[in-house]
Amino acid sequence: MKSKHLYKVGFAQTKPILGKIEINSNSIIDIIKSHNYDLLVFPELATCGYDFKTKNEIKKSSISIDSIFFKTVKKICIKKKSGIVIGFAEKSNSTIYNSSILINENGKMYLYRKSHLFYNEKKIFEKGNTGFIIGKVNKLKIGQMICFDWFFPEAARTIALNGAHIIAHPANLVMPYCQNSMKTRTLENCIYAITSNRIGSEGDYTFTGKSQITDNRGNIMKSGYRKKECVMFVDIDIKNAENKFLNTKNNIMNDRRNDLYEL
Repeated sequence: MKSKHLYKVGFAQTKPILGKIEINSNSIIDIIKSHNYDLLVFPELATCGYDFKTKNEIKKSSISIDSIFFKTVKKICIKKKSGIVIGFAEKSNSTIYNSSILINENGKMYLYRKSHLFYNEKKIFEKGNTGFIIGKVNKLKIGQMICFDWFFPEAARTIALNGAHIIAHPANLVMPYCQNSMKTRTLENCIYAITSNRIGSEGDYTFTGKSQITDNRGNIMKSGYRKKECVMFVDIDIKNAENKFLNTKNNIMNDRRNDLYEL
């Protein structure tokens, strides 16, 4: 019998086709149906690709959270009793966000909009306004951040302070730093993380692959390929993320000196 505090979590490292939302969406659904898990994380903008040049271009590949695609995913999550995180271009009235959504085993949806836009994203997306909310799949508490959010330690720290066991981190990484840096983000917050990155190239961008699952002590539990699509899983123990003691005298949350910090 499976322990109530062990969860099977993983990433789907994919290669979305720019602007081909139906093809990408069908591929996502096929992957969701083909595996058993508690939580599976897809890359940033997994439904549409990345290198859009204008707002008009991205509008054609954006969808709302009440789209047929998400209704279909919700039904699968309920049937499989599992959770999914997917990065997508979100259409909200006339505004487009770089977003991710967590859909849990009951079909509840937790929407996150990217807080820190990278490079040309600033020309086509609106800055996120949701904050770092915490969702739940059964007893697994999940915070979301998207790609370049990793560069800001405040993002992961806020997620940890809000009680998450794991960070779901859809990404389209092009710089070489994130995978190593996530070891620090997880260690300094005693939290797990799933960085689900994409592969391939679009325009001047070449994506770095090597999706990874990092444990609460900064160890890489599973790492994807550099140039190959893959789906990988590990089991995590949420009790490890609830224990913030490094030793008998140092608790990383209780030892924080809020009286000295300016941020």
